[in-house]
Amino acid sequence: MNQFMKNTLQGPRSAGLCAALLAVVVCLFLLTPAQAASPLSATYAGVWEDSGYTSDYATRNIDLSISQVKGQTAYVEASSTYFHALMSTKENFDATIGRLRSSLVEGTVTFNASGVATLKYKDEYNNGVLKIVLNKGRISLSWTGEEIGEYSFLPGSYTLYKKVNLSEAERAKLGLFLSNFTELGLYKLDSAALKPADLIRFGIWHNYINNYKSAVSDTKGGKLFISRETVSASIRKYFNLPFTKHATVGEYQYNGKGYVFTGADGEAPVYVKVHSVYQTAANQYKVQGSMYNPDSSDEAGYGWVIATVNKITENGKSRYVLGKIDAR
Repeated sequence: MNQFMKNTLQGPRSAGLCAALLAVVVCLFLLTPAQAASPLSATYAGVWEDSGYTSDYATRNIDLSISQVKGQTAYVEASSTYFHALMSTKENFDATIGRLRSSLVEGTVTFNASGVATLKYKDEYNNGVLKIVLNKGRISLSWTGEEIGEYSFLPGSYTLYKKVNLSEAERAKLGLFLSNFTELGLYKLDSAALKPADLIRFGIWHNYINNYKSAVSDTKGGKLFISRETVSASIRKYFNLPFTKHATVGEYQYNGKGYVFTGADGEAPVYVKVHSVYQTAANQYKVQGSMYNPDSSDEAGYGWVIATVNKITENGKSRYVLGKIDAR
């Protein structure tokens, strides 16, 4: 047989036969089922989180830590934390007085070709299944199990985002950005739902507080004036919205060039200190922080902040613009 193959491949039709044999080999290779690789990679290592308010004075956090990534396996630690303020009051919420419930589920998991892993877990507080699904830059996590006590894992499905390790300077920059809203008492804001009147008020009062000397001038009638260009510039800077719908809004009289209004000093401003940042999409982030009075050494007792922001770059310079803010 070997001699036959040798003589045949050395014959005048050897090139054609070689090509035919190669084609057969390729076809056999393609028809052989391959082991699909899991989408798990070292990029998933780190801390992932989902957090939010469950009521006015109740919060919940779901954390997932992925480590020891090797091939399709990894070590995971999932924790759930729930807090509800005593008597549902802001005072108790700010002072963290109330019911605190927390739980931990951990172990080694193996992800399949679809990026799905399950972990059956049982201890004195838990008896259920943790399911983790890798999904293009985010993780879906669910827990189905028996609620044995107050230290059982919170049942439900959650979408987790990866924690971003910002420098101290960048966290301060982001906190300063969010402080532009809390200092005006804008604790709950959705950029997509803002009306022109809301934007005009923001543009006027932001400059009144932060740029008084350069943006605000006196009028003959004892009132104050700010140009429409200044108002529009602030709206664009903080919301990335081009603004042209200038008009009189309540006590803010529009005269064609800008706004005439009466200034007033309000309550002490409240600023934001950023604690954690999570990336939800390209240049989109979820921010967690706390509020504080800059004139007080005590940073406790002023509430918490959850916000979404976008980071944009124009002319080589980057800045944050607001998506939503919810401060309580």
